Amino acid sequence: MIKRWCVVFLLCAAYSETRFFSVREKPTSDSGIETEVDNNPSDEPSTEPSTEPSTEPSIEPATEPATEPSFEPSNEPSTEQGIGETPDDPMMAGYGDVVINELMINPTSDEALSEWVEIKNLTNLWIDLRGLRLQDNGVDSYEVEEVFAGSMILEPNGYLVICSEADFWSNGGVDCFGTFLYQTFGGGFGLSNTEDEVILRSVDNVMLDRFDYTAGFAPEGSSMGVSPNFATPSGNDNPNEWCEQFGFLPMGDNGTPNATNSICF
Repeated sequence: MIKRWCVVFLLCAAYSETRFFSVREKPTSDSGIETEVDNNPSDEPSTEPSTEPSTEPSIEPATEPATEPSFEPSNEPSTEQGIGETPDDPMMAGYGDVVINELMINPTSDEALSEWVEIKNLTNLWIDLRGLRLQDNGVDSYEVEEVFAGSMILEPNGYLVICSEADFWSNGGVDCFGTFLYQTFGGGFGLSNTEDEVILRSVDNVMLDRFDYTAGFAPEGSSMGVSPNFATPSGNDNPNEWCEQFGFLPMGDNGTPNATNSICF
C-alpha cells in the first residue's frame, strides 16, 4: 500500500515539473511553436512622411517678395506734370501762359544767323517749354532745340529768346536759350520779310499763341515788340499794338531781347 502511494506521488511530481517548465519556456524557432507578434510600437524613428502639421519654426529662407520700396533711380522719363513752384518741377505750358512778345524779322546782318523770337512767361510759375515747336501756316515747322540742358525752362514772368544761331558774336549780340534751323522750304523755320505767321505749339500739340503780320510790318535793323499793356495771346493779335524796339544791340541792330519791351504809342 505504501509503495503504491509513492509511485503515484512520483508520477504527479514529474507531471507538474514538466507542466511548469513548458509554461515558462520561451518558444524558439526550433521548437516548432509559433511565436507571438510584437504589436508594441517601435522606438525606431519612422521614415514615413508625417501628415500632422509641424509646430517647429521653419529655418528655410522666405520666398515671399519684399514689400519695401525700391530706391533705385528710374531711367524712364516722368509723365507727371509739375506744379511749377521750382525749376526742378516746372509745369507744362497751356494756352494763356506764354505770349509771342518780340520778333527780329529783318536784321541788317545775315538773316540765317540773326533772326529770333522772344517768348514771355505771363505766370508766376516755372514753365517747361522743352519740345516747343515753331511753325507758320505753311511748310515751316521745327522743334526748338535747347542751347544747354534746362535752357528751355522759363522762369516766372521771364523771357526766353529762340534764335537761328546760338553764338552771341554771330547772331547780333543776343543771349539765346533755344535754337531753330533757319530754312524756309520745309523742315525748318524762318521769318519772311513781307508776310508770315508765327505759331507756338507745345510738346503735346496745344497752340499756345499765334501772331500774323503783313507786308511793311518789319523795318530793317529793328525788332518789333508788342506793347507791354497788350502782351497776351489775344492782345498781341493786333499789329497796331506792336512797334519798333529801340534798345541797342552790340552788333548795331535795335531790340530788347530778354527785357521789357518799349511802350508803343
